[in-house]
Amino acid sequence: MLINYQNEKLNLEVRDYQGYTPLLTASYFDHQNCIRILLLNNANIRAIDNYGKTILHICIERRCQNALENCLTWIKEDVHSYNMFIKGDRHGNTILHAAAKNGSFKTCEILIDTIKYILLQTQLSSDNRNLFIKKYLSLILKKNIDKRTPIHEAAKIGNFSMLNFFFRIINNENITNEYEQNKITLCEDFDDELKTSLHLAAGEGKIKLIKRKRKIISLFKGHYEIVQLLIDQGANVWSCDMNESTPLHEASEHNRYRCVEILLHHHAPINQFDGKHNTPLHRASQYGHWKIVRLLLNYNADVRLTNCDGYNSLEVAILNNHQLTVHEFLNHKTWTKSLRNAQVQMMLNNNINSVYENLSTPLRKLIRYMPNEADEVFTRSMIEIGSSEDYSYKIIFNYEFLEDQFSIFKWKQSKYYFNKT
Repeated sequence: MLINYQNEKLNLEVRDYQGYTPLLTASYFDHQNCIRILLLNNANIRAIDNYGKTILHICIERRCQNALENCLTWIKEDVHSYNMFIKGDRHGNTILHAAAKNGSFKTCEILIDTIKYILLQTQLSSDNRNLFIKKYLSLILKKNIDKRTPIHEAAKIGNFSMLNFFFRIINNENITNEYEQNKITLCEDFDDELKTSLHLAAGEGKIKLIKRKRKIISLFKGHYEIVQLLIDQGANVWSCDMNESTPLHEASEHNRYRCVEILLHHHAPINQFDGKHNTPLHRASQYGHWKIVRLLLNYNADVRLTNCDGYNSLEVAILNNHQLTVHEFLNHKTWTKSLRNAQVQMMLNNNINSVYENLSTPLRKLIRYMPNEADEVFTRSMIEIGSSEDYSYKIIFNYEFLEDQFSIFKWKQSKYYFNKT
């Protein structure tokens, strides 16, 4: 090593184009012996690169577990190193943010143990545990540039073990009566889009590819375990983000079936409107998530509700050409309610200088875009009595949908009274 065999004094803080010192470079490549020698020769362990990252950020993001443990051992001997746990990088991410995104349960555990050791060494008092929980809460509630805490990041990425560890620390260390309030504080904190951790967990997930009968099928696996954990810890299923979306809106839009199940089981608002007056059923219909649509219908989602364009959920599915989703509406017991909607637009005919009505209903949309499904509605609108060979044979037609121009006023009137109630 040059440090051992050269007589001249070396500059251990020289930096490359990324702002890396030799110590930061050694940590990037997980060269533990180099890290040890550099630290023995008084290399600055608190050095940061051009992005504001410390050696701890680098070890965690590169998943260099052994190098991280060695660095934490040195940090315990330096009482001034506690600032490394508080200071964020250029994006405001502390090492707990980095651990939530990239680390494991073990990573989080040794970080918290080190933080606790330093705090108890530097600020001895009879109320040490309360001091620790206060400092710990300030760390896990510290926000980055997106106003997200480590709790948000763990929920978004699906880091269940770390999220569970965050809550367990409060449970184990808190000797006051503030435990329940602390849990609610962690669950209800929101980012710059007013999304809570439950929003992020419900809307995120991974795509799992499986092979079935020589076909590759993609399954969307949401963070349902985290959704359940957050609800158990007191997360509010009614919370809304800046677009008035609930966690159920997010799960329905992103096809997170298990998350939708859990949210519905805990009485999430199934008919809540977002900023564009879309319900979770509208969101699932828009993206063709027919299994989610079936689940919402079975939980009595209201098919009569319309968005700001005047469309109900069936019409949204038709206009986005989601045939399987349309089948779910037509095969459900509420299929007639789904067909009772209309948009009436007054149009000016310049040729004859007159005004006429441009009428659009769900059935008219089916005729235009999905004729086979429209034919099914026609069939259901007819009732055959007797056999075609019988003298008393007859066909009874239900003209409510076949001649819908005469039914629209009645639909609108009933919808008016429904909305008032």
